[in-house]
Amino acid sequence: MNSILTLQQHSAVAPIEDESTLTAEDAAETAEDFSSRFAADFDFVKSLDSTQVTLDLAGQYLQLGEYDSAKRLLNEVSIQGTSEQQNQAKVLLDRTA
Repeated sequence: MNSILTLQQHSAVAPIEDESTLTAEDAAETAEDFSSRFAADFDFVKSLDSTQVTLDLAGQYLQLGEYDSAKRLLNEVSIQGTSEQQNQAKVLLDRTA
C-alpha cells in the first residue's frame, strides 16, 4: 500500500479536533510559569561579567586565527575593562602584532 497521500486524499482527511482548549487565564498562567522556570534556569547570567566574557571570547578568536575579530573585542576591553582586564587585553593584542 502506498503511504503517500495525493493532494486530493490529503484534503479529504478530517482535521483532528483539539478538545483541550486553553482559556486566556490558563494561557497566562502557563506563560508565567514557563517564564519563572526559564529565569531560574538562567539566573547565573546575572552574575557574569560581560567584559570578562568579551575577553574570553577574544582569546578564543585568537586560537581560531580570527585576528580581526579578536582585535575588535580586545580594543573594547581596553576601554571598558578593569585594569587587570585591560592588562590582559594588551598582552593578547601584543600577540596579534
